[in-house]
Amino acid sequence: MTSNSYLIFQIDELFFAIPVNATEQILRAAELTHIPQGPELLLGLLNIKGDILPVVNLRKQLHRPERALKVSDRILVVKVGKHRVAFSADHVQTVAGLLCEPVDTAEDIYPELEQYFTAASRYNEQNVLIYDIEKLIPPHQVDVLHQFLQQVE
Repeated sequence: MTSNSYLIFQIDELFFAIPVNATEQILRAAELTHIPQGPELLLGLLNIKGDILPVVNLRKQLHRPERALKVSDRILVVKVGKHRVAFSADHVQTVAGLLCEPVDTAEDIYPELEQYFTAASRYNEQNVLIYDIEKLIPPHQVDVLHQFLQQVE
């Protein structure tokens, strides 16, 4: 088992973690620009000081029920491959050092999400799924989002 620093966030009752060095920014929820015929994974577009970022629908990716953004939500900006992309979380818990359990333990906890995570851990008596950001949001999907953005500009 290894211990590394992770950003722990929550979607519904589930806890997730990504390496802290994968996170560029954490923002308060903001109004997104919705694109009607956008790629399936695109939740909307976010303008950060003139920089337009695609916001990934992580709820869809993680097989969670869809819901509108709430004022209390947070938007996490991450780098995937050569592009910046964002996604929303219901709550950002903390940055913590987590002991990573083998993947087979994580598969036993949430078998429907096994393709996205690399390990599991515990935080405040909760199971936490640990993700490699490029498994959670694959670079080829981010490329599709950015190609779409170039077409609509």
